[in-house]
Amino acid sequence: MELPAYHLPRFTNMVQSVWLRARSFVIKAGTIIFLSCVGIWFLSSFNWRLQMVGQNQSMLKTLGSLIAPLFAPLGFGDWHATVAVIAGLVAKENCVGVLHITFGAGSNQAAFATALRTVYTPMAGYAFLVFNLLCAPCFASIGTMYKEFGDTGWTLRAVGYQTLVAYMASVVIYQGSQVFAANFSPVG
Repeated sequence: MELPAYHLPRFTNMVQSVWLRARSFVIKAGTIIFLSCVGIWFLSSFNWRLQMVGQNQSMLKTLGSLIAPLFAPLGFGDWHATVAVIAGLVAKENCVGVLHITFGAGSNQAAFATALRTVYTPMAGYAFLVFNLLCAPCFASIGTMYKEFGDTGWTLRAVGYQTLVAYMASVVIYQGSQVFAANFSPVG
C-alpha cells in the first residue's frame, strides 16, 4: 500500500480552511438561532388571540407553565427555564438567548444577571447547566444519530436515555444541595 507524502501544512491553507469552516458554522448556526429567537419573541409577545400582550399573558408562558412542574425537583421549575430547555433542543446555544428574551432584560447585561440571581439559586443554576449539557442533543445531532443507527427505536432509546441521565444527575445535584442546606420540601 502506497502512503502519501507527509509534510507540514502550509499556513495559508490552514488559515483558509479554518476561516471557511468557521464562517459556514456561524452562518448556519446563526440563522437557526436567529429564527428560533424570533419565534420565541413572537410567542412571548402575543396571546392566543394574536393580540400583543405582556409576557405574563403570552402563549409562551402558557406553554412553559404546562411543562414547568416536571422541572421543579431540579430547582428551575418555572416557565422561563422550561422554555429555555425546550429551545435548547433546536440549538443548545439558544438557552441563554431564550432566558434573555423571557426575562425581558433588553441589552442590559447587568439587569439580566440580577434577574437570574434573584429567580434561581446557584445550585439551581448548576442543575440547569448539568441538565442542558447531558440531555438530548439538538435536532441536527438527533438526525445524525438516526442516520447512524438506521432505526427510529434506537434513536428514541438513545435520546430517552440521555434525557433520563441528565434529569437524574440534575435532581441529585439540586436535591443534594437542599439536604446539605437543611431545606426539605415535599417535591424533593
